Amino acid sequence: LEFGGIPVARKESTKHIGFHLDEKLDFKVHVAEAITKATTGLALLKFISHFLDRTRLDLAYKMHVRPHLEYGDVIFHERSKTLMKSIESIQIQAANIVAGCWKGTNAHKLYKELGWESLSDRRTFHRLTKYYEIINNKTPAYLRELLLSSPPPASASQRYLNSFFPFCYLKWQNLDPLVKNSQSVDSFKSKYIKTIRPNKNSTFNIRDRKGLSLLTRMRVTFSDLRDHRFNHNFFCPSPICKCGIEIESNEHFLLCCCLYTPYRVIRVIMLGN
Repeated sequence: LEFGGIPVARKESTKHIGFHLDEKLDFKVHVAEAITKATTGLALLKFISHFLDRTRLDLAYKMHVRPHLEYGDVIFHERSKTLMKSIESIQIQAANIVAGCWKGTNAHKLYKELGWESLSDRRTFHRLTKYYEIINNKTPAYLRELLLSSPPPASASQRYLNSFFPFCYLKWQNLDPLVKNSQSVDSFKSKYIKTIRPNKNSTFNIRDRKGLSLLTRMRVTFSDLRDHRFNHNFFCPSPICKCGIEIESNEHFLLCCCLYTPYRVIRVIMLGN
């Protein structure tokens, strides 16, 4: 390819409205850039976590970090398991920062604490939202012309099945009719998001940032308690409590351990007064 008699330099990828398209459509360049931007945001999020409560940290992540990980996700979703895992790991790091938990905490438990859905579920949500718009003539006509009229052939490759229209066609068939027949895009979003978003655990109106962090670590079973540290191979040779009676679990620490009986008595007296 020449321009004015001068050979045009070949590039493996080009950027269009903020999205990198590469010659193999594996989206590695785009995802790598998204992760770099999001990682910078995580560093700032970690810094301000010493000064802000959980609600504001949650909002900061969703406004300033997560958008980088989701830009163009209707296109690159499920293109590569390795890339998708890399993207999800950024959100898990953010969840640890927002909840005040440690690296290695179970992601499912973290998401339940915060009421977050996984990025994988959100990518499916974004795809099906766009699919809903196409079906209901809320997009340019040429997109509607690409809708599949029959299921993909059994011999289709996984790469093809993960592309937008085959993926959405198969997911749409299993969608709840009440969701599919929504009267508007907003209604569709509202109904669908309820199917993937976990109910956030109560924080009992605890305002103390450190106290809430300690409570959360106990609920996700990765705290300073010996049972948790031992199960995570976290510098703990035995799960037995210092009292020597039984394993130092949540129940033992809060209700049974004789080492903390005086504190429980004081607390009961204070509540009684």
